This record gives sequence, C-alpha cells and structure tokens, in this order.
Amino acid sequence: MNIFFRFSGTKLIPKIVTIFFIFCIFCLISPVSGIGSVTTAGDEIMKTSQLRNLTGGDGDGIRVGVISNGVKHIEDAQKTGDLPPEVHIIKKGKMDEGTAMLEIIHDIAPNATLYYADSGDNDLSFSEAIDSLVAVGSNIIVDDVGLLEIPYFEDGRSAAHLKEILIQHPDLLYVSAAGNNGQLHYQGMFTDAGGGFNSFNGSPGIPIDIKSGGFFGTILEWDDSYEQRENPYSLYLYDRQTGEEIAVSERTESGEKRSLEKLYYQYIGDKPLNAEIRVKKADEAEPKLLELILKTDKNLVSIPEEYMVSSDSIIGQAAIDDVISVAAVPAIMTPTIEKFSSQGEVTIAHPSSEERKKPDITGINSVDVSGAGGFSTPFTGTSAAAPHIAGLLALEWSLFPKTSGKDIKEAMFETATPFGQKGWNPVYGYGLPDALKMYDYLLNASITGNQTPTTTPSSTVTESPSPTPTPTEEEGAPLVITHSVEITNPGDYSLGSDILDSSGTIIRISSSDVTLDGFGHQIEGFAVQFGLDTPPMQQGIVIESPDKSRLKNITIRNLAVMGTYLGIEARNTDALVIDTCRLPYNSIGMILSGVTQAEIRKSSMNGNAQYGIILEGGTTDSVLSSNELKKNLVGMVLDGVMGNRITGNSVILSHQEGILLRGGSTTNTIEKNTCSGNGNGGIVLKSSLKNSILNNTCEQNSPPGIYLEESSENIISENNLTGNLRGINLYYSDTNTITGNSIFMNKITGIMFQPSGRNIISQNKIVGNNGEGILISGSVTPEKVNLISDNYLENENNVNIQEGGKPNYAWNGKKSEGSNIVGGPYLGGNVWASSDGKGYSQTCSDIDGDGLCDAAYVVLPDIIDELPLKYSGPSVTPSGPINTGTQTKPLNVEDLVTEGLTLFGKGKYAETAVIMDKAIEKNPTNFLAWRLKVLSLSKMKMGDEAIATINKALNLYPDSIILWYTLGDIYLLDLTEYDKAIQAYQKALTIDKNDTHSLVNLAFAIDKTGRSNEALELYLQAVTINPSLTDAWVKAGNIETRANHFNQAILYYDKALKLDPGNAFTWNNKGYALSLSGDYQGAVQAYQNAIQIDNSYEVAWTNLGNAYDALGMKNEANDAFSHTRV
Repeated sequence: MNIFFRFSGTKLIPKIVTIFFIFCIFCLISPVSGIGSVTTAGDEIMKTSQLRNLTGGDGDGIRVGVISNGVKHIEDAQKTGDLPPEVHIIKKGKMDEGTAMLEIIHDIAPNATLYYADSGDNDLSFSEAIDSLVAVGSNIIVDDVGLLEIPYFEDGRSAAHLKEILIQHPDLLYVSAAGNNGQLHYQGMFTDAGGGFNSFNGSPGIPIDIKSGGFFGTILEWDDSYEQRENPYSLYLYDRQTGEEIAVSERTESGEKRSLEKLYYQYIGDKPLNAEIRVKKADEAEPKLLELILKTDKNLVSIPEEYMVSSDSIIGQAAIDDVISVAAVPAIMTPTIEKFSSQGEVTIAHPSSEERKKPDITGINSVDVSGAGGFSTPFTGTSAAAPHIAGLLALEWSLFPKTSGKDIKEAMFETATPFGQKGWNPVYGYGLPDALKMYDYLLNASITGNQTPTTTPSSTVTESPSPTPTPTEEEGAPLVITHSVEITNPGDYSLGSDILDSSGTIIRISSSDVTLDGFGHQIEGFAVQFGLDTPPMQQGIVIESPDKSRLKNITIRNLAVMGTYLGIEARNTDALVIDTCRLPYNSIGMILSGVTQAEIRKSSMNGNAQYGIILEGGTTDSVLSSNELKKNLVGMVLDGVMGNRITGNSVILSHQEGILLRGGSTTNTIEKNTCSGNGNGGIVLKSSLKNSILNNTCEQNSPPGIYLEESSENIISENNLTGNLRGINLYYSDTNTITGNSIFMNKITGIMFQPSGRNIISQNKIVGNNGEGILISGSVTPEKVNLISDNYLENENNVNIQEGGKPNYAWNGKKSEGSNIVGGPYLGGNVWASSDGKGYSQTCSDIDGDGLCDAAYVVLPDIIDELPLKYSGPSVTPSGPINTGTQTKPLNVEDLVTEGLTLFGKGKYAETAVIMDKAIEKNPTNFLAWRLKVLSLSKMKMGDEAIATINKALNLYPDSIILWYTLGDIYLLDLTEYDKAIQAYQKALTIDKNDTHSLVNLAFAIDKTGRSNEALELYLQAVTINPSLTDAWVKAGNIETRANHFNQAILYYDKALKLDPGNAFTWNNKGYALSLSGDYQGAVQAYQNAIQIDNSYEVAWTNLGNAYDALGMKNEANDAFSHTRV
C-alpha cells in the first residue's frame, strides 16, 4: 500500500520533532471524513475535511447547541446516518431547519455532542432557548432565527439578554446567521418627494409588481427610540396606475407607541398589480433615518433592485459585537456574496450612536442535506452558512481544548481568506475560513487558555416528538391557554397571559361548544424568518372544522388580536358570538365565511391595512351591532351574503368605503349606523339588490354618503346625509326607492343620477346643497322613467342637467289625497323653494287652497312639474355649517381636492385649476389633483397647458393608464393631433392591453387618419373585451356604413341600441344605413324613434324628410322638413 501525505504548507507539529516521529504519528491516524447519505460541499471548501484527515480531529469534547425552527423529523436523518443516534433535544419544534443545521455540523465535526433547543414563537422564547443551551454547558451555540419585529436601531430585549449571557460566559462562542435581508432592504434618511412622502430614487414609492395570489410583507422602522416614537411615520401601498391607496399602516394615528409600522398584503385579481410602497412623514415629524425590510413571494412579486439598499441590513442578535455574524457565499470555487446575504455596517442610534462592524465571517450555503421531513435541498441562505462556521469552530477547538473561545474566534478571523484586501469589510467580514491555516495559526501561537470544555453531563434533557396538545383542565377551573394551540374539545377556555407568536395560526378552534375568554389579554403576531422562506400570513384565531363540517356555539370575548394578516376567521359556523374584542393593526380584522346566526357586538376593528370585517361565502342571519370600525382601508364588506343586519355601528375615517355591499348581496338591513369621514363613500352598494338602508347617518364622506352602482330594488330611507361630496349617487341602478331622507348641505350635489331608471324619489328633504339639489347625467328610455315627487328642494340650483340629452323623468304623480311633505292635503309634485323665500312654491298662487300651485312649474326647458306643491313656511336651509359632532378627517389636501370637484361640477374650471395648484403645492404627488387640473385646462381649451401639466404628472406616475389616455384625449379632442394621440393611447395599451377606453379612442384617432379597416379591428377588439361598449358598436357601424356594408352596420347599431335604446344619435345612424340600403320604411321608423327621444334633433328630421320623399310621401316629407331651421 502506498501512503501519500499532503501537508499543504501546514506545519503540523513543532520543528524540533523529527521527521520520523511525524511519520509514525501519521501512521497511527485514520482518515476522518463526513458521514451519512450526503456531505456538505462546505466541508471541502473550508478544508475541514483535510484537517480531519491530517489530524484525526472530530469535534470530540465540544458541545454545540443549535437554535432554529425545529427537528420534527430528526429520526429520518438518524436512520440515514446523517445524524448520530444521540442528539440531545430540549424542545423539538414544528419544522426541520434545525435538522439540516445539525447535519452540517455533524459532517464537519462528527464527534461533537449535539444539542437542539427550539426558538419558539417570539423573541422571549428565543431567549429561553439560549438559556437552556447555556444551562447544559454548550461551548458553541448557533442560530438562524430571523426575528423581524424587533428594534433595528438599538438592541431589543433578546439581543440585550444575549449580551448579558456573553458577559457571564466569556468563553461561549455564539454564531448567528447574518440574515437574508440584503436583497429586499432599504435604508436612507427621509427626503421629501412631495406631500410628505419619502423620495426613493426620486420617486414617491418603491415599485412593486404583484401577480395574482402574490403576497408580501414589509416592516418600517426609523431611528426614534423603539418603545417611544416621537416622530410619526406611516406606511402605504398605492396603485401606480390610479394613485389610489390599496393598503395602509397608520399605527401612529391609532395610538401605537413603538417606532414601527408593518404591512402584509395579498393580491387577488385577474391582472398583475403595479403598485408602490410609500412612507409618509407626519407634518410635525422630523426627518429620520428610515429602514424597511421586505419579505415577498419571489415567484409572484418583483421589486427593482435599484430601489434596494443592501448595506446596514443586519439586525437583532447578529448585530451584537461578541456574536459571530455569518454572511453567505455559494458552494462554488470562486464564490461571491449572495445577493440576499445581509450586509453591514450596523447603525445603532440608542442609547448612543455607534457603528458596528458586521458581518464577521463568511460561510458556505446552497449545500446538500438529507432533506429529512421533506426539507428543501440544497439548503440555502445564511441559515446554511452559519452551521458551517459552528462546525469549523467545534473541530478546531477540539484540537486545542485548553485554548480560550476568544482566541479560537480570533484565529479564525486572522486566517480567513479575504475577498479583496486583507482585513474586515462590510460584505464578507474577514472572509472565508481556512481550516488548515487556522490550525497552523493556533499551533504556532502555542496559546493555552484557562477553560477546558466541560464533560458531557450524565443526564440529558429530552423531549419526545408530539404536537402541542390541547391544554388539560384543572378541576373546577377553565382551561388556561398561554401559547399557540388547537382546541379540539368542547369547554370553557381562557387566556392566561398575552401571547406573542409567529405560528401560521396562533389559536385554532376545531370543536363546537367552545367559549374562549381573553380576560383582557392580547394575541399578537410576530414575524420570524428562517432561511429564504417568507414568513407565513399569520392568522390570530381560526374557527373551522378540519373536515369542513359545521361547527356551532362558539363564543370569543374580552381579547385582542393584533399584528396578523387575519385577526379572526370563522368558516362554516353556526351561532358564533364575538363580544367585546379588539382587532387592530391586522391586514384584515375579521372574516366570516359561510357563517349563520352570528353576533358580532361591542368590538372594535381599527387601523387594519385592508378590511375591518368581511362577510362572505353565504354568511346569513347574522347581526353586527355596536361595533367601532375606524381608520381601516375599507371598514366593512358584505360580499355575496343575504339576510344580515348591520346596526348601530360606527364606521368612520376609512380610506375607501365605509360599508360596502357587493357581489349580489341581498336582503341585508343596514340601519342606524354612523358612516362618516370615509374616503370612497359612506355606504356603497355594487351589484346588490333588495337591501334596506335605513336611518343611517352619513356625514363628511367623499364622494357620496350613499352610492349605488348597478344595484336594484333597494330601499334607501330615513337617512341623514350631510356634508358629503354628494348625498346619494345612483349609477346604472334601477327600481330603487329613495324616500324620507334628509339630504342637507352636501358639498356638490344632493342626489346624482347617472343613467338609472324606474326609481322612486319621494318625501326627501334636499336642502342647501352647494352645487345642485338633483343632478341628472345621461338619459333613460321612456319605459324606464324615474318618478321624482313629494320632495322638498331648497338649493341654489334645484335641478341641473349635465349631459346625455333630455331625460325621461316624471316630476309629479297624479293628484291624490294624502298628506304631502309640507303637510298639505294632496300629493302631486315637489316643493321648489329657495333660501331667500322667492322659490316658485313659496311665491305661487293657490287660489283653491288645495296645497298645490295653480300653475305648472317649468324647472328647465322640457322639465316640468305639473303639480308643484305650495309652501308658505320659512326657509329650512341652515344658517351656517352643520355641527355633526362626528370626528372627521382634519383639513388637508383632500379638502382642497373636494373644493376643486365642487367648482368643476359647477363649470368653474379656471377656479378649479387655481385650487388644484394649491393642492399640488401642498402635496405634489396627489394623483387626483393633477388629473383635475388637467381636465380643467382641457375644458378651458388650453390644450398646450394641459399637455405640459400632464407630462409633469407622468413623471410621478409613468405607469398610469388614466394619465396616458387622458393625454391621448387632449391630443385627439382638443388639439386634433392624431399621431400624438395615437402614440399616447398605444403607450397606455402597453401597460394594459385590455384597456377599452384606450382601444376605443385609439380606433377613433386611427380612423381620423384614414385607416378605417385598422380602426374597425380595434373597435371589435374592444367590444370583445367588454360587449357593453355602446360607443364602440356605434363607431364600428359608422365605418361599415361608409364602406357600404349596410347589413353589418345595422347589426352593430342594433347591438348598441339593445344596450342604450334611448340614444337618439344611434337611431338616426341606423336610419341612415337603412336608407342607403334601400329600406326606407325601416329608416322612417328609426328616425321617428330618434325624434321621439329628442324632438329638436334637426338631422333626424331632415333624414326623415328624405326617407318620406324617397317613398313618395310628399306631405309627410314637407312636414318633417318644416322642423328644421331655415
């Protein structure tokens, strides 16, 4: 047998020993290599395998403790020989990253004694794990625990505790993964980009693109004291295309004391979401150093690298001076730092300022492990790098057992192979360890320490693998819960303490007949990362049977759930009670899905990033009463549910809707609620029917107090609607009854109709509204006439017609006995009053004393109330602003925008532009202010100024479809610069190829350039996406008419008329196509339909005359021509 020795330039023993003695020693040493089914590549790269073979070292006598997220399937690794039969487990945990870490250590130091203590679910349990490993005499402890909700600019409680441990045990070597925050991290001093938003590379936000199902979380801190914020900052998610808020974190405004905001968001939508993360400084706050850490679903979420800052991304225990903080490089021959690897230096602001030199050393990641329990292999992240360093230290220390831990650590730093110049740097620390050089250094230094590793204790603390059980009952006492559990049996349970937990679900109730009393305690989510995995979307309390069968009789009371993605979720549950609970600072406060006969009462859902509460999945016969929902993105959502009662709740200051009914919600009663200061409507119904909206107070909402969109057969009654942008807004909503409402002092309009029919508007007091009492935009067909009768109108302008021709509205019913709105004996029309006492109903004669004016009242041309009511009382317009007593949003830029909308609605475009300049000066990133200024300039035919303004807005919102197609509209309609219009619409379509506004107007612009066939294709593409586009069908018909394809043109006109049979223009164009095809009888009928809708439509009269003339009907032709101007 030939034996070869490879010294690699290493001096193995002092020179005074003979070569013969060296040879004899090596003859006695057997090679020691990694064992098991796989061996980490780091063993070869760090030369620890060579060191074992040259010295026989194996980690014997060294105790290494590991802290991670679990060793649940450690037996699998033991069966394959990747771990020894004896591993001392103090607490087993729920996952298997600890198993993988132990395997790496065992590969490098196969005879080291291994311990495992689980990190638990928060920073306190992490500290307990450290204590338990110190107590069993660990020489080396290694962790990969990525605590995220801890102080970034000071040592938190777990870091401070570890510092004390290291002072008490100076020979303990503590190794920690530096963290995986390098690629998704930002740090920088606040710089105002306008409106109080931080500038990120000159932008007001960090772009983030999210595909359907994508999830991300972000934590913001700033260098105030962690426990006492002095300078308020807030965190937002905005839509880059519309400028709308999507999610919010405003803990400052909700009383939070910590210098922390966090936001978790999951996107569910058909198209990718182009959003941006924004940070806003309160007006009174000082500029501070900001730090953001983001965690994303990397397959579905993307963030441009140029907005991220890798430096200063090490936090927590890895930032402590005496901890060995480990960066990561891949297992290749010439590695460079992994992008995710957290970098230094570390900025500490409290209790005093300092810069800490971190990381300390670099380890290997992306290595093979056994994959016990289905754990992912290769093992990546600084979580994999850290145990390589722990294994190396154990191996070296076992060869020099009398050397101090401090000197072992220094030897590693001194002999590490640097990446670049020798010495420390903030990316790699001192570099990559070289086991042979380190051994040579220790050998030549002849260092003798004072500590000898303690022998392994005779008894070992162990724990058998088992899931956390349901707590056992003490005799005569309720079951006491102090940690994450699943309740599987009926009974009375209570919280024995606050619970701070990182579990995916903190408390799960899977049994019927359960009562959980919090006794004032709180359950709080806590984000922890292991490896490169994104922390879970945490749920505080989940009520659901494992087999999806129905649960019943569950009561939760007197507790708080905060800081989770979803506070309380109940599914398929009957007779649920949530009583006197608080659900703040979650993404969603509560979801009830498939729940019946629930009672949610006296609870608060405040400051949630998305929704306060959602009722969905057929939830029915449930009552929500006396709850507070404040400063959520959306207060309350009823989605496809029926028969529920929402009563006596306070829903205020939502960024968007206060109470939102959608998705076919029906037969719900919304009554006696206060809905005030909400940003997108107090009570909003979308595609909902047969609901009752009764006795609610909706004040200071924007835009409307109550809004109906494509909703029918609802009752809107006895509501108080004051100080909103608009009191009530109906948009394509039919057959609703709006009665008995007080619609006072709204900033623009009392009631707005956008093509809506068959509605009954009666017995409402519509008074003192700033723009008009009733605004009608768009027409309806005669069979869809709205009845507006027995109302009291006292406004500067009682009725205003915006656009869409002559509306088919009835302004009075038949004269009939009955007490009218002002106490008269007959019903008929309306009271037409004025605050100066000179309104028609106030001055008309009523000779017969029947309470009706003797003559009809012409409100506007073709708008006549045949039976106006007589009124002899005083004006009811309040003399000053109404004091509602409701807390509303403070005056800010939104109030300027509201004022601008009021002026715009009155046609005062120059004044609107001036007000918008003030709004933009106050907040240069306010999307609506920019757009309203652009529209005002366009209305004033100031096209060049509008173009200059919109280009400034596009610098802020380059991905805004609305701004791009508005730019196209100005070029198309105001300036008739078709080529530039085409370019703008094409840009909008690169952002969203299915944007129908851009498609239709692009087609129109292209048609203007003579490319009719191309235009027709675009119109047809638009109606394929949305078959309800009346204008596209009409314009397609016009192109086919010009091409003499009359049958196809008539087909397109018919599709348009099916959607909008009240459009005189379309009837005329159909008649023209019929005439050209020779069908004069059909043309006559079409023209007559057009004239019936608009009797003053001269083109239709002329075309009708020509059709009669073609039929030889001269008298009829002459009569038609007589209606045209000479």
